[in-house]
This record gives sequence, structure tokens and C-alpha cells, in this order.
Amino acid sequence: MKQKSNEIPIVTCPYCAQQAQLVDSKTIYPHSDRDYGKFWHCPTDQAWVGVHKNSPRFAPLGRLANAELRDWKMKAHAAFDPFWKGGLMNRSKAYKMMQQILGVSKAEAHIGMLNVEQCQALIQELTTNKQFYIDQAMQANGATA
Repeated sequence: MKQKSNEIPIVTCPYCAQQAQLVDSKTIYPHSDRDYGKFWHCPTDQAWVGVHKNSPRFAPLGRLANAELRDWKMKAHAAFDPFWKGGLMNRSKAYKMMQQILGVSKAEAHIGMLNVEQCQALIQELTTNKQFYIDQAMQANGATA
């Protein structure tokens, strides 16, 4: 059955295949006074993903992630984000670079959608060949290394 666009999605945990629960951030961060919005949460696997801000359908920001995947996503952001946040290239070009590195579609080229192996592959490639990607970006910008 095709889901209507105004219906709340069914989010399934990739680890146990149970339906995730929509919870307030206090469930995820019980010791914080800050409101981080809604999350999809699997209590069995302690896996969660945030929700797009102001999304009436509570659309997930990516896939549910357990502690291991959350750790790798943070490392992937640390390796990837400086390419666009540092002004070396714009964000869309950086994500196009991610698509090419990982061989994924535009829709899949977001750290929130990656699995552990993809995070590791992205980190490895950007770490090993960092200067290549810097030079490539500078050349595209008309600068020389």
C-alpha cells in the first residue's frame, strides 16, 4: 500500500526490524534541559534518528543509528564537512564528491543515510587522498595549489 504524503511514516529499526517509536528528545537526552525536537527511537537497540525541524510528517533525518554508527557518522562529518564548511567548495559540490567516492545516488549521499562501512570508506578516502581533493577543488575554483 502506497503511503499518502500527509501520513506519518512507518520507521523500522534496521537492527531488529521493529517499528521505531516517535519520542521527545528527553527520551534520548534525559539529562539535558534543551529541547532537541522529536526523534524516531528503537529502545531495543538504543538506535535513533532526529526528525526534520517543522516537519508535519515527522520525516526522519536519515536512518536509525546505534551507538557504533553514531560514532562513525561523527567521524565522517569531521572528515567531510571541512571541504564545504571551510569554503573549499560549496555544499552541493561536496555532496557530489561524496556520491562519486561512495558510488551512491544523490538521495543516498548524506551522512545521515550512510552505514558503518560507508562512513569508514568515506573517511579512508578523504584521509588518504585529502590533498588530491583539495587540489581538485582549487582547480575547479580557478586557483592553483
